[in-house]
Amino acid sequence: MNHDNKIKVFFEGVEQASDTLDLDLINAQFADHFIFADPNGTRVVEKEKFLPFLPKRREFFRRVVQHTVHDRRQSHGAQRQMSTVPKRSRRLLKQLQQLLLR
Repeated sequence: MNHDNKIKVFFEGVEQASDTLDLDLINAQFADHFIFADPNGTRVVEKEKFLPFLPKRREFFRRVVQHTVHDRRQSHGAQRQMSTVPKRSRRLLKQLQQLLLR
């Protein structure tokens, strides 16, 4: 398998593990410490702390979508930019970041 295919196969596995929240597979894919990046910068994250966080992340994204849909319905058809994050979602994002930084 050439280098490009190895990378493709790796990221397909990451996608599968993320879609199914297969923590055993995710555990096998990450080093004990790895680089994590978000809008606040980059940092080293311990896999031991990251894995228990993943179900919370999934729930966060589910709630963001739910709140966004609810807020769009509440706007009674008024046009809102998709990039606008409702206040409740920003609050959830802040909670999610705090969980990750523990």
